[in-house]
Amino acid sequence: MPRSTRIAIYANAYHARFVEALAADYSALKTYLGDDEFEQLINAYIEAYPSQYFSMRYVGQHLSDFCASICRIVRIAICTS
Repeated sequence: MPRSTRIAIYANAYHARFVEALAADYSALKTYLGDDEFEQLINAYIEAYPSQYFSMRYVGQHLSDFCASICRIVRIAICTS
């Protein structure tokens, strides 16, 4: 198997672990949003706040701030349209 394929598999598994860990920690949010929207939220969150740690323990430490910033952006967009 080519090296690039192995790296892609690892990257996908790493990302899936983040989504899985955050789904467990924020199950009410996942239930409220639904699977697809929750995953979209987490994808955007991971892009905005890439993990700085090897441990999964801190992966969601900025999620509430991220959600609050999204709410402000949506509120501004609604108010100015």
